[in-house]
Amino acid sequence: MIWSPLFVPGGLFLIFAAIQFATRSTIDLISTRNSLVELAAILIFFFMTFQVSAIATEQTWRLMGAGVIAYTFAMALFAVVQYFSSAGKLYWTVTPHSGGWIFGSYVNHDHYAGLMEMSIPLSAGFALAEYRRHRLSALMGFAVLVPVASVLLSGSRGGMISLLLEAGMFLFVSLFKGPRRDIRRAATRVAAVLVVAFAGFLWMDNRDVGQHLETVFEPSHVSDTAFVYRRQTALDTLRLFRDHWLLGSGLGSFQYAFPKYQSIPGDAVWDHAHDDYVETLAETGVVGGLLVLTALIMWFRLAFSHLRERLKNRGGWIQLGAALGCCGLLLHSLFDFNLHIPANALWFGVCAALATVNIAFNEQVRR
Repeated sequence: MIWSPLFVPGGLFLIFAAIQFATRSTIDLISTRNSLVELAAILIFFFMTFQVSAIATEQTWRLMGAGVIAYTFAMALFAVVQYFSSAGKLYWTVTPHSGGWIFGSYVNHDHYAGLMEMSIPLSAGFALAEYRRHRLSALMGFAVLVPVASVLLSGSRGGMISLLLEAGMFLFVSLFKGPRRDIRRAATRVAAVLVVAFAGFLWMDNRDVGQHLETVFEPSHVSDTAFVYRRQTALDTLRLFRDHWLLGSGLGSFQYAFPKYQSIPGDAVWDHAHDDYVETLAETGVVGGLLVLTALIMWFRLAFSHLRERLKNRGGWIQLGAALGCCGLLLHSLFDFNLHIPANALWFGVCAALATVNIAFNEQVRR
């Protein structure tokens, strides 16, 4: 077994949630049990991905990158085709009972954007690593372009902001940490993909989505109903935390603990706080919050260390993409609950593990 420092806060958080369940110090025992199982699954995915990546060869990284870019393109193409032909139905046949804004295989367009936020940087990293080695590099660039356009077409404002963050970080790292001979080409290709993807979005958009996205840059955005409700829900969740500040109300118990603190009128059920950070703080208290904060600090140090050495090979570019994908989702989680969507949470665990493997150490082990 190859060790990662992140195993410590991850394992302690799992043990803490298990103690909440075993001692019944949770508002809803069944929800905590279900969340405990989901958390264990995420940590297993993280552990297994880390072990496999730690012994990966260049060929393995190449197969992984090719698989991710093919999957991301296929998902995006399906989402775009469904958007124009399904009349608001999922898979052309299912009308969700809860309504929502369907996009791709997700009932909620923000959660589709969450998946793409992690997958696009991975695909871009692989495409940049291959552009000098593979005669199909132009085709791979197109395979990245379609998912970017699909996120804009989804109408997710959080998704658009996250993509801008990822692109900015990608350019920054390429300029200051990438191999000198590749700096100009990498920056040019990233900028070109963004420009062409935006042009493709404008061509496909019927203006409704574009007008929705434009509200992000308008001062009135802070007063629109959706933003006000999410902000107030976050504030109400902090009142829940105040009453359970040490150990929290119980992992996964938000839906049952929150109604007592809800100040928004109406009978709508808020199953999540639309802010993964304050929800985790309310459910696990200071103890859980400190473990999460520790894990994040450790992860950032591991994910963005020794970048200049990493980016000399294919795996390093894929690792950079995985790290930026996690950063995008972490930003989006300030306004949504992507980390409570099992598929996205599991993929986040995979990306988080990929980003922190020490490739230099792996090369020494293989020798």
